Amino acid sequence: MIGSVSPTEQTPAISLEDRLATIPRVDAFGMDTPTGLAALFTAWSRRHTLVTLAAIPLFYLLYGNAVGALLPANALVQVSLAFAAVLAALVAATYLPTGRTNSGPTPCGAGAIFPVLLALFLFQGSLETPASAVMATVLVGAGLAQRVVGAGACSA
Repeated sequence: MIGSVSPTEQTPAISLEDRLATIPRVDAFGMDTPTGLAALFTAWSRRHTLVTLAAIPLFYLLYGNAVGALLPANALVQVSLAFAAVLAALVAATYLPTGRTNSGPTPCGAGAIFPVLLALFLFQGSLETPASAVMATVLVGAGLAQRVVGAGACSA
């Protein structure tokens, strides 16, 4: 028979794993992008530092006005106020362009600014209850953590 192949002349069977091994994978193209803090440190520039340093007093004034005193008598409130101002300035600096190609802002990426703003409400009652100042600082820290660590989940 001219068109048929005898069973002894068939090509050996190739396993599925061997077939899949011949397909190029994404990691073969060197697309190793840093995430989390590594991404922040890689993209951080002098401009980010300058914006952070300029924003610290602005956030301190903003939060201090919410407290009702720029230098509160309670040391816990004062330390919380200063630390929250530093964290909020860092959150603001993460919104600067990094030079990497971005697909633009996403709703998830904009969510980190809300804890910075919601901390204003917690700072309002912090003279009577200093624990609310600590909670406001924790809230701003959660916003920074969402911006830094959750940034990979936001790139849609």
